[in-house]
Amino acid sequence: LVVLDVDGRIRVANRLTCATLQRDEAGIVGEDWFQFAMPEAERAHARGLHAALMAGDLDGHEVEHRVLRADGTTRIVRWTITLVHDDEGRVAGTLSSGTDVTERRALDDRLAREQRDLAGLRRLAQDVASLEDARHAVVEHVAELTDAVFSALLEPADNLDLVVIAATPGHIVGERIRVRHETSGSGTALMSGRPFFVADGHGHPAVHQRLLCAMGATSIVYQPVVVDGEARGVLVVGWAERVDSLGTRQTDLVELAADEAAVALQRLAAVRRLRSAAMHDALTGVPNRRAFDHELPAALARAQRSGGTLALAYMDLNGFKAVNDREGHQAGDRLLKEVAAAWQAQLRQDDLLARLGGDEFAVLLPDCRPDDVDAVAERLRRAVSAPGSAVGIVLWDGGETGSALMRRADHALYADKANGARARLSEPARLAALDATGLLGAPAVPELDELSRVAAWMMDVPVVTVSLVDDDRQIFAGQCGVEGWASEDRGTPLSHSFCQHAVITGRPLVIADARTSPLLRDNPAIRDQRVIAYAGIPLVDGDGNTLGVLCAIDHQPRAWTDDDVTTLRRLAQRAIEQITALGLDGDAGARAGADDGPRARAYRPAV
Repeated sequence: LVVLDVDGRIRVANRLTCATLQRDEAGIVGEDWFQFAMPEAERAHARGLHAALMAGDLDGHEVEHRVLRADGTTRIVRWTITLVHDDEGRVAGTLSSGTDVTERRALDDRLAREQRDLAGLRRLAQDVASLEDARHAVVEHVAELTDAVFSALLEPADNLDLVVIAATPGHIVGERIRVRHETSGSGTALMSGRPFFVADGHGHPAVHQRLLCAMGATSIVYQPVVVDGEARGVLVVGWAERVDSLGTRQTDLVELAADEAAVALQRLAAVRRLRSAAMHDALTGVPNRRAFDHELPAALARAQRSGGTLALAYMDLNGFKAVNDREGHQAGDRLLKEVAAAWQAQLRQDDLLARLGGDEFAVLLPDCRPDDVDAVAERLRRAVSAPGSAVGIVLWDGGETGSALMRRADHALYADKANGARARLSEPARLAALDATGLLGAPAVPELDELSRVAAWMMDVPVVTVSLVDDDRQIFAGQCGVEGWASEDRGTPLSHSFCQHAVITGRPLVIADARTSPLLRDNPAIRDQRVIAYAGIPLVDGDGNTLGVLCAIDHQPRAWTDDDVTTLRRLAQRAIEQITALGLDGDAGARAGADDGPRARAYRPAV
């Protein structure tokens, strides 16, 4: 209890007040309370409050402030102030009853601080668990948690220097720290795997002085970041005010932050491994189709900005399926790895080789001069001596889309394969399978004619053929719209055949405008039969022999859609079923020419 007069002087102080102030009652009565018992920073506010009470502006009040003890320490007291009146009813002073709440406030502050710490650690853990790269989040959180003026995460560089990977403030990111075990604090922590603390870093040989001054720090701790028992980095935390020794709280928070930094490094490494695996072919190690699809538009954009050139090459292997069938898939896998390495050895550092799937590869060639295109293609062909390869290479025209460039490269590959694989037309097994159909010298097959008419209607084209291709001609086993094209035996020479190319490669051939195709632009059928747009699906029997092609033809350019190709594939399957059924018949040629009703039924494609 304390009684003050109107001037704020002590009139009465009980035993507990004296004990709190560490004073005798005789030594404090008559003293100015605010000057004698209060810290200087709080005196002006307390005097103003007392003056307001004395003026009658306040009826009573509750206030909490510190009181100054004889030894210079302070206690926190919660006061309830009541006015004291004289016999005439005038305000004569105050009677204040106080409760020492120092320990309570310390506990409250500690609880609030621990709650803030837990919330901060929770946010840190959440960031580490959710962010792809949480290193910057770690340094931000540890600086906030420990009231540090800066924090940084250092990782070893190739030459064993340490590099600042993340920091707050961030302007020191990228700084390199020369590591000498006997003098560097970060090097000591990294090499020993134990924390290293410096109370005053100014002039200390283990502290990087330029960075210390730039960060405004005095005390600093170097905490190793340990991953799987090995120090993989150093977490550095610095304080502006001198810290003679780290308390338990600061030590624990820095250690926890270093543990989270270790988790962040592990997560980042895992993400990088997954991304690398997602963007690279597991067999050959080169980038995969996903990486190629990601890089192509970027390469086009770079070429557009710089005004440079860009070439795209498509490659595949000749007879790769035969290698797999003859020697097994392990041999095929070995071949793909050897071929990828051989092609990679022919390329520059900035070129991108990617495996698109199977034995198909692509190369992006930035700044490839037009005069070098043919030489690059030949170098890639010669890199694979056996079983040999086909290469189609084109230059970007400066305006076309990536998909348009890819189509041109695919057509160029098709042309290169066709030019190098015409001998496949004379393979004995294929010719024997053709002869077994009984249709080479037979009249038109009504079912196949009907299928051609239905296909022409579904595709909205004037011409559809079911063409069988031997080693010197193609024969229309079924047709719609080719009147006047064929000779008496319903055939045309290979010089006028588009279908031979699909037979040679065993792949669909889809051409929007044959006049611009490097494979077909010289074919006389463009002029003689006005074959401009072409889409052909190979007809492959159960033994893998390509007997011919179901093709759709337009007399004007046409952008074939994926639905168009899908429809043709389904119709081609029905066509090969019809051809195979006729070949199984003992008298296929005679039955094909007989108009006996049942075999001339309308064809209904299952689409």
